[in-house]
Amino acid sequence: MPIKVLIVDDMATYRSIIARSLSLIDNVEVVGKVSNGKKALDFLLQHEVDLVTLDVEMPVMDGLSTLQELRSKRKNVDVVMLSGLSEQAAQLTIKCLELGAVDFVLKPQSASFLENQNQLLEHLKNIIANLSRKLMFKSSARRTLRPKPPPVLPTHPRRTTRLSKPKIVMIGVSTGGPKALGEVFSNFRDPLPFPILIVQHMPPKFTASLAENLNKKGPVHVVEGVDGDVLKNNTAYIAPGGFHMHLFKDDDFGLVLGTSREKPVNSCRPSVDVLFESAVPIFKRGEVLCFIMTGMGKDGADGALALSKAGAYVVSQSEQSCTIYGMPKSVEDMGYQNEVLDLKDIAPFITKSAKIGALSR
Repeated sequence: MPIKVLIVDDMATYRSIIARSLSLIDNVEVVGKVSNGKKALDFLLQHEVDLVTLDVEMPVMDGLSTLQELRSKRKNVDVVMLSGLSEQAAQLTIKCLELGAVDFVLKPQSASFLENQNQLLEHLKNIIANLSRKLMFKSSARRTLRPKPPPVLPTHPRRTTRLSKPKIVMIGVSTGGPKALGEVFSNFRDPLPFPILIVQHMPPKFTASLAENLNKKGPVHVVEGVDGDVLKNNTAYIAPGGFHMHLFKDDDFGLVLGTSREKPVNSCRPSVDVLFESAVPIFKRGEVLCFIMTGMGKDGADGALALSKAGAYVVSQSEQSCTIYGMPKSVEDMGYQNEVLDLKDIAPFITKSAKIGALSR
């Protein structure tokens, strides 16, 4: 069965570009194209749809309002936001991601129809591939009459690193990250006696909006990282979109952030690997608490391995609580995580690590 897609955009040109891009992906059928959120909701009452591409800024009913209404009525439909580059669009997109939109795609800005189509195609291919796997899993589960056998546990030896009271927490996250990070930061109850460094795969402007939203969630101060920032306790620094973020130690100031526009790593800038690997020579065993959370691809796997070998405590987010089980799987397949946690347990674990002198798992 093909994946059925509804395109929602107020501009006919973009509806055509998106439709043409989707037509080049196997097993996809565009079942409708409408110009605003109200028409989309009406369409969804009459038709079965697997995926909605939803413009953020539209007349009559914008993307955020549409998603809020959609989530209250059809929780089984995946939604991908189509966003412009303005600050307003970025802020609305972050709110949509926190509401459960699986991902977002920047609207291409080229004067060339073909170039715009190709840019969208690259983004949509990965999203469609992940949706296909999810739908196949659901279909297989419905056909299975016998109880599922227990999962086969990894044969890799379990890491036994002892976690001393950490001096820093590092997080790598991608697809599904804004919603997941929102839950983590909402669940902090007290200030933390260490800084948190985060790489979330996002373009410029969107990381600033993400930091602004997370800063409202609880007692931990959240900012977009700036080159030369001296790290402070109870502050989370998000790598700025379009820049790698790394860490170095200054004799006078202590731990300092650096940013650069060096070439992408794992096709990502910012890259989780760049941040993680920069911490390896700075900290002693047990001083780094490292999380690999929901996301597509394998960025962060090499960095987490390097940290693990240096004595960091590595935690991966559980498959069932991930939007996309790509980045955590790349760590778990290699068997060097110390712990696998559901999303709801990550904030309590960080809080516990701050209060207990040592954790042994």
